[in-house]
Order: sequence, then C-alpha cells, then structure tokens
Amino acid sequence: MLSRLVGFVRAGYPDVAPRTGHVSLFALCPRRLCDDDVRFLTSVLTKAGPPVTQADVRAAITTLIRDAASSDDCDRVSRRLADDGWLVLDGSNRCIAATTTPRPVAKGDDSTMTIDDLTGPRLVNRLAHLAEAAPAREPIEDVFADVCASAVELIDGASHADVMLIRDDHVVSVGATSDLSVRLDELQRRFGEGPCADAAFTATTVRADDFRTETRWREYAPAAAELGMRSCLSYRLYGEGRIAATMNVFGHEPDVWDEEAETIGEILAAHAAAAITASRWGATVHSTLSLRDRIGQAKGILMERYGVDDVRAFEILRRLSQEARLPLAELAQRVVDTRTPGASESVAD
Repeated sequence: MLSRLVGFVRAGYPDVAPRTGHVSLFALCPRRLCDDDVRFLTSVLTKAGPPVTQADVRAAITTLIRDAASSDDCDRVSRRLADDGWLVLDGSNRCIAATTTPRPVAKGDDSTMTIDDLTGPRLVNRLAHLAEAAPAREPIEDVFADVCASAVELIDGASHADVMLIRDDHVVSVGATSDLSVRLDELQRRFGEGPCADAAFTATTVRADDFRTETRWREYAPAAAELGMRSCLSYRLYGEGRIAATMNVFGHEPDVWDEEAETIGEILAAHAAAAITASRWGATVHSTLSLRDRIGQAKGILMERYGVDDVRAFEILRRLSQEARLPLAELAQRVVDTRTPGASESVAD
C-alpha cells in the first residue's frame, strides 16, 4: 500500500494539490521547473554561445535542481530558447523548431514605385509600409538550408554544402544538403584540421582545388578524397574566441573553382552572415565579414530598389563591376553609399 502511495505522489497529482492531506508527501515528488526557473536557465544557456545542445540543457537543469533533469523540463527549456530565436539542437543534432505562430502579413496599399519615386517622403512611407507588411523572419536554420541549396545550384562544380558551427571541440552541421557534408565536418573535428577549420579561425576564405595533391592538411585531405571529395570552398561567417561558423561548399571534381564561383559563394556567405547578425544569438558573436557585408548590403539595395531577386541582383553587380573595371567590393560600397540623401537620383540616372 505504501509503495502504491509513493508511486502516485512521485507521478505528480493529476491537476493540483488537494486541499487536505499530508504536505510532507510533496518531498517525494520530483523537482519540476517553475516559469522563473525556465527564464533563468535560458539566460544562462545563451551565454555559452551557439548552438545550444540537449546536453547543455540537461546539465544546466541538473545543476539548478541538484537532481536528474526530466524530459519534460528539457523540452520546456529547449522550446523557450527556440521560441526566443536561439539555435537549439535535439539529441540527434537536428534543430528544434519554434512553436510560436508567425505574425500575419499586414494588408495595405500594394502600389509599386518607379525609379523616379526613389526619393523623398513617398519612398520613406513606402518602405515603412513594406516593413510592416513583411512576413516574420525565417528561422535561421531554414536560412542556412536555403543558402546551402542555392550554393549547390548556382556554383558550377558544387555537389554538397553545409554550415558548420563550432563551439570548443563540438562541431555541428546545419542546413546540409547531404549526409556527406556532415561526415566531412566530422572528419575535420576528428583530425583538428581542414579548410573549414582554417576558415573558422585563421582565414576568411579558404579554397582547395584538389584534395589528392593538397599538402596543407596531411590527414584530412586524403580522408576527404577517399570519400570522393576533390575540392572545397570555405567561408567564415563569424569567429570569436572558442566559437565560430563557416559555410562550406564541396565538389566531386578537382580544379572546378574560378573567380565567379568564389564570388557567388561570397554573396551567399554574406546572406548567411546577415541572418546570424539579425538573430538573437548574433549579438553574442562578432562578424568579420566587412567585405561580404558590403556586397550583401549592395545586393539587398538592388533587390529592394528595382524589384529583382537575389540572383539577378548579383548579376547586375557582377556585370557592372566588369563594365566599369571596378573591384566588386568597391562597386558594392558605391551602391551602399547611394543610401545617403540625394544619391538615389544619380543611381536612377
């Protein structure tokens, strides 16, 4: 009888505690997190830097309550982090989706503007309306997946792509277009070397044309070649202290990269870096992509100003750079500078 009673109490009362009874029986109940506990834990977990793993969540809960963390409490904390815009991984290293419902798109005037309208109060009012009507921001893991898919589609010779997140010796692949990208990241973690690892901490962009003849990574290069990979482009998205992120593009063939491939990769990396900067956890890292930031901003300005998509915006930048014989970065800066008062008329001309 006593064991049945203890089992009932440990399972928790069905709804609320009864008005009468032995309060001392509550000592037998497992410790559950209150809302204040969840808020406190989210603030603690976000200080470590992205990504937040289930091991992190369990360890934080155990430290707080001095008891084993329940699956329910782990789920509550993880969901709270995801709903607040933090990158949280489940036990299988998959991103936990937010449960909050995106705000609806605002309705209103959908009139278009001509190039001649790109000055004055009407432009300001129109931009304000578009800002209100914009849909909720995509989860960052979805942005990574889109960027990686676009890299494989747009870069000649690209076969696989992913974003690699690093924190201490923990490596996570996000947005990967294939399992092979995940295995290649794991090899770099195991060997402590590779193009993505170099891009994360020592160089902004790393290019490998043929892993079979590569001498920079004595263990990783032959291992990657054995998996059928011959080439790689890696771009740093951010890097500070013990945390970093890179966008990585892999090819099955050697010597496939040219200047255009690198430039397209830079554009896509700028988009991924901008998504990080705009995220909740972006405030905890420092982006080193001033060049890519300018290119990404210039592309965004053309998309907003002329109603083109990101691919056409890139083509406009690339063609104008070639026609004017200007480096892409310098042209991008000039486009960014057109946001100053009075400059948009010169662009329209």
